[in-house]
Amino acid sequence: MGAFMHRRRLAIIVMVAACGAPAIAGAQSPCGEPPGQPDEPVRHAAERLLALADALGGGVADEAFRTRVGRARSVDALAAAAEHLVTLRIHVNPESRVKLRVVHPVGDLVVGRPRPLLVAIVNEAGVTAPLSLSCRDRSLGAARPADFCRVTLRDDGLSAPRLGGAALEWKLADITVAAPGRWEVGLEADVGQGTQDLGFRSTADVLLRGVRGTGGEGGD
Repeated sequence: MGAFMHRRRLAIIVMVAACGAPAIAGAQSPCGEPPGQPDEPVRHAAERLLALADALGGGVADEAFRTRVGRARSVDALAAAAEHLVTLRIHVNPESRVKLRVVHPVGDLVVGRPRPLLVAIVNEAGVTAPLSLSCRDRSLGAARPADFCRVTLRDDGLSAPRLGGAALEWKLADITVAAPGRWEVGLEADVGQGTQDLGFRSTADVLLRGVRGTGGEGGD
């Protein structure tokens, strides 16, 4: 009996130690709880990310996504949770040079209906200048503005064009096509005050498809 009680006390001690021990980075606590609590910047970024995902609509902010965001203890973990939602990624290197990449296809666009896109900005330079996006017509081989396509960054309480200087942040942009059909477009990102320096601008080609909505939306 004495030996049994001794083993039981040892088991309880081991369990308590495991639950209270600091976990290896990225590991899960043996008691099923994430190790530690996120610091204030991570918690704030997680709240913003959830709000942006809700604004995307289409049920993308499902329970699995919310769980991953809630368990994130670093900005890198948040980035991994949001990766499947990101359409455009803008990288600003330490010399403030800009690189735009299309991460996931835009998909079909209902004519005349803005489609929200999630834009991830990796800002190694800590730039706080405004960001702008525009469409260029590639169909004739000329980098001229596309009158059939418009892309703008939202400027509201949830998202704003000006960068905040964080190493990673997300913005919402709306893209709209004015007519049905397939369109070859160059999406251009510009960080700054409309600079002509090519290093502060970057273009990524994308094929857009405009379709008519139901009930006559995007009509003839």
